[in-house]
Amino acid sequence: PFVATLAGQRVLLVHGDAQCTDDLAYMGFREQVRDPSWQRAFLAQPLAERKALIARMREGSRDALRDKPTAIMDVNPQAIAQLFDAHGVNTMIHGHTHRPAYHATQSPHGQRRRYVLPDWDYDTILPSSRRGGWLQLSASGDLQFVTPH
Repeated sequence: PFVATLAGQRVLLVHGDAQCTDDLAYMGFREQVRDPSWQRAFLAQPLAERKALIARMREGSRDALRDKPTAIMDVNPQAIAQLFDAHGVNTMIHGHTHRPAYHATQSPHGQRRRYVLPDWDYDTILPSSRRGGWLQLSASGDLQFVTPH
């Protein structure tokens, strides 16, 4: 997590994966690949073997997504509330879930705004298949989604 001051507002920037706490299989994977001994062993392999492992892991991830309930692949509301509280902010930006959205909730600390960024794929040949977007910040501090299609 990183707190940035944007247009005079404190905004929390996070990847978002650590808040998908209901997806126990992903949480286990996340813990594994962040383990220093696993990383050392992975990096000790030749590049071709690492690339092959990454390809297998991505394929396994795509297969797992087909069988997982949609609800567990999103952030956990309590994990999000804890992040807001821990960092004392009312605005958060994250990705990981690939479900672009704006969420507004009321809390004892005021209205909380959460922006979920879209995934990015501009390497496809067909422009109609390209995905992406970003948030645009105005000088007054307003955030809005921009989709470059």
